Amino acid sequence: MLMKKYNSIMERDEEHRNKWALGMTVALSVFIFTGFAFYNGYLKIPSSSQAANVVSADLAPTPLTNSKQTFGAAFEEISKQYSLFKESVSAVLVPFITGIEVYDRK
Repeated sequence: MLMKKYNSIMERDEEHRNKWALGMTVALSVFIFTGFAFYNGYLKIPSSSQAANVVSADLAPTPLTNSKQTFGAAFEEISKQYSLFKESVSAVLVPFITGIEVYDRK
């Protein structure tokens, strides 16, 4: 059956064969990426045994509080990285600069 279909496609003109090739390539790519998504957990088949997680509105942070926490954490990390950078630069430059000897001209 597959050989019969293959032979009928090969007897057609090149434009028709190109359409078949494109269609098969797209279908195979979708199949591969769907399998990859299921394998890595990006997609899941829903089951009735899973219960939804419900969060109380009182426990959920407001958008303003959440933004403050996010920006606070980001700036804290930036501050840490700047401190580490400053320490590493001073660890390199201070011995270099203090090791330079200045000679007086006579």
